[in-house]
Amino acid sequence: LTKDAPISLAIDDKELSNLSSMLEHEFSQFDLYKTIVIHYPGSGTGRSNVTRTHEYCLFLVPEDQDVLRGETIEKRTRERGFCRSGQGENNYRYGRPNSFYAVVVNPSTLEVIRVEPSPDLNESYPINDTEEGYKRIYPLGEDGSERCWTLSYETARDLVRDEKDILF
Repeated sequence: LTKDAPISLAIDDKELSNLSSMLEHEFSQFDLYKTIVIHYPGSGTGRSNVTRTHEYCLFLVPEDQDVLRGETIEKRTRERGFCRSGQGENNYRYGRPNSFYAVVVNPSTLEVIRVEPSPDLNESYPINDTEEGYKRIYPLGEDGSERCWTLSYETARDLVRDEKDILF
């Protein structure tokens, strides 16, 4: 490594304090950043009464350098699924009623035209095509369960309004 290269180290809770102190002393010409890295989000390690789900990543960056940010990405691409898939209440209509709404799609081009406001929780909702012939798509599970989207209606509406080339 060169003298001005960033450095990263991973460590668990037991030695975080000691390592941090040592790094601050030995690398005083570097800025120290600490980040939590989640490894076992649902269950933890299962090794004790209180299970650990994370460790820490420490970054040493030469003072006053902004080298970890990377280049700006001009075009955003959503990599994860749009329909929530877990089993908790927040993955279903009754747990997140504002995230259950119709995504209106042009069936020929698969372009998202708009999203329709969330219906009231106990209200039925239109499943037929729109007057223009577009398809309404709801977050329904394979078993017909009323699930929900990962975005609230307002966030999805703003995204569709601001992005003109969203494909479903």
